[in-house]
Amino acid sequence: AYVAGGDPRDLWYGTSHVALAPVAGGASRPLTAALDRNVTSPRFTPDGRAVLFLLEDRGNRHLARVPVEGGSVERVVEGERDVTAFDVAPGGEVVVLEASVHQPPEISAVAGSALRRLTRVNDEFLKTIALGRVERFQATSRDGTVVDGFLTLPPGHVPGRRVPTILRIHGGPADQYSTAFELQWQVLAGHAQRLA
Repeated sequence: AYVAGGDPRDLWYGTSHVALAPVAGGASRPLTAALDRNVTSPRFTPDGRAVLFLLEDRGNRHLARVPVEGGSVERVVEGERDVTAFDVAPGGEVVVLEASVHQPPEISAVAGSALRRLTRVNDEFLKTIALGRVERFQATSRDGTVVDGFLTLPPGHVPGRRVPTILRIHGGPADQYSTAFELQWQVLAGHAQRLA
């Protein structure tokens, strides 16, 4: 199982997909070519019947699965989160390293469609700082394309109160700002609070 690119002329801008290459040689077979999203980190399930992988989608990164025979992509871990890594035990148990806009990365066990947090390495750090609220929003570009964005407000922001603004643009589509915890956004929002 590997990540295959598209047309080499597209370089960074072509969507990647999960593909299988036969051990004995021969033509590879795409599993997620119809999926209009970038993928990374493919890995077989212990029984060899499916491939787990990370799926980038509108500011989130989910853990997904596709059968080796082909078929529908299933999201194992989804929602407003950024899964940056995962591991699978020989018995099929799965853990993920996941973050959200208000939570730095922590390890969680996957239990069906729920997550059970296993680590708390950032809890003490979070007790010492005030976080700004992060909100997702959408804007429509001139050609009608809907673009997702994130707004980080200063800690304790009062709605309607004007604050200094910094615009951080990511051009894409080679990567994305995400629902991961962004310390830089929090630092900038904290300074904006002092300037307001």
